[in-house]
Amino acid sequence: MNVTDYQKYYQANAQLLQTIEQMNLLLAQRFVDLTKVLDYIVTLYEGKSAIEEDLEVIFEVGFVFFFQQLEDLKIFFEDYLSSDYQLLKKYDLFIHYGLYLDDVYQVLQDKGYIKEEQKKVFLHIHTQIEDILKEKKEADESLLDTFNLQLELSVGETKDVVTTLEIYEQIIEELAL
Repeated sequence: MNVTDYQKYYQANAQLLQTIEQMNLLLAQRFVDLTKVLDYIVTLYEGKSAIEEDLEVIFEVGFVFFFQQLEDLKIFFEDYLSSDYQLLKKYDLFIHYGLYLDDVYQVLQDKGYIKEEQKKVFLHIHTQIEDILKEKKEADESLLDTFNLQLELSVGETKDVVTTLEIYEQIIEELAL
């Protein structure tokens, strides 16, 4: 397990994570449950407890997801919003949706639901979100309803799709954290 890599990466990004949590941003929810599970496994590891194979997989998958989501957030924040926390607050919902979109896309792709048509829809929505952020455009939250409708029309209803974050919420319940 890459416990040391996780700890170093978390520490390197602790300021951003703590700030979004203190600001009460929706984005913080993308990381709180995930890091709660990862930190629990780290505590077991450091306590020299035997780590079950399931927990090792949960840690490895969670760390990769945490890294990907945080790196994407940093691109939005640093490159598009010039590290401006007020802009981060303003565009919190759109950044959160963009990260959610990446998660949903990956899950749908893993399940074989993504064909060329669906890929175009996801790319179109992602491009619109990037344009809003890059250009710092005014955007109404109702645009997200439009995005959801586009996704639903493209992909259809998929009841068996559970996002990575939803899985980690279930893990928290199972581990009673």
